[in-house]
Amino acid sequence: MPQNLNYCPFFIFLHQPNVKVEKQEFDVDTVGARLFSIGFYPDPITLDKPTQNQAFDRDFIQSKYGGGHQDSVPTIGKKYYEKTGLKRFVYLNKMYQPLAPENAGDPGMYFDTPDFEGKVPCEETVVFTRFEANKWCYMGLYEMKAAPPLTKEEWGQQSKDVQDTWASKICRDPGENSKYNWGGLVRSRIHLRKTLGREPESAEVTDAAEKGLYKSITKEDVKKAYLNGTEKIIVWTLKCVGYDPALQQDLIKRSRTWSPPPPKGKRKAKGNDDNDKTGPTRKKRRVVKKQRVKVKSEMSSEAERSENYDNSDFMNVDNEEGVEPVYHPRVTRSRRKARALSPEV
Repeated sequence: MPQNLNYCPFFIFLHQPNVKVEKQEFDVDTVGARLFSIGFYPDPITLDKPTQNQAFDRDFIQSKYGGGHQDSVPTIGKKYYEKTGLKRFVYLNKMYQPLAPENAGDPGMYFDTPDFEGKVPCEETVVFTRFEANKWCYMGLYEMKAAPPLTKEEWGQQSKDVQDTWASKICRDPGENSKYNWGGLVRSRIHLRKTLGREPESAEVTDAAEKGLYKSITKEDVKKAYLNGTEKIIVWTLKCVGYDPALQQDLIKRSRTWSPPPPKGKRKAKGNDDNDKTGPTRKKRRVVKKQRVKVKSEMSSEAERSENYDNSDFMNVDNEEGVEPVYHPRVTRSRRKARALSPEV
């Protein structure tokens, strides 16, 4: 076996110049020996490089093949795999998976926590690698096999950047729709070892994670747990066993006419929503204002009528003592209505 695996032809792919990734790669001298059992040389691909390197939006891939938008190993719905014949997909983000394949057909390695050991498909699966924000490139059909986990000595030989990056991602806060992220189970185990003084049971770990008891565990606690070997990083090897040029060409063709879905959670303009209190309130105020104007108009009309009746309310009649005013009641609407209803005499 070569003393320095960086000189092996296979590891040239780790330094692909056009790929923008985080500088936190695992030291291949310590972890690369796991790849000797699967071989270094990728199978030849008939497509030209520009066609091979065409990347796609994950929402677009999901719309055709199913699966979620964030999971590394999504669950594919029955209606999708019955139509496409593809049931297993693995999405490898270079920020999290520094030894993921970078060229179609390249071998690689996948790293994760023990909590997802049984969820990774150790069989043939379609692999996509992300190099830039939401740019996923089809690598081919791969066979995934479990390899020995990293030892504490191998972890100790990784650079400080690798250790800090991994610990930071373990301590990353979960999203709004998640109770805890994938690192929450790791931190829960560390928390329980401190409080219980023993290795926790699986049910205890899940319960602690759901209750958020892991939040007191810091990045330094995580780094220490990997350095002393109480936490381990599980490894799978990735060997390309096929590449479907028609799949890549079909993705390119369909992506030209695909439009991304509208962003979620966009609030409606105020007043347009029936549940928006501001809209009906303003409408009610406008109605009240109109009613007030109507009342005022009626009052003005009544006042004008009153002025017309001023000269007829009192009539001057002659009597023995002179002129005496006689009161004649004003004819109002209520009195006019009463007269209309009363029988004529």
